[in-house]
Amino acid sequence: MRASIRIEGEVYVSIEEAARCYAITVEELIEVHELGLLGPSRVHETTTLLRIEVLDRVARLRRLTRDFGLDLTAAVLLLD
Repeated sequence: MRASIRIEGEVYVSIEEAARCYAITVEELIEVHELGLLGPSRVHETTTLLRIEVLDRVARLRRLTRDFGLDLTAAVLLLD
């Protein structure tokens, strides 16, 4: 899959690509997504896609866990 895909005028990236870019596990990113903190997603073929607008939240989540040593649950609570 390409790094990004445009669907109905919106640009999306795969959840796997977002995880790779921000050095977070796919499982952690799926967990955050399932909690509803990354907004709506789309499925293209068998791949979950995130709107690029939510990538800033992924970056903040990664900073909170890496730079401040927070676990995923604490970081999610701060994002919400």
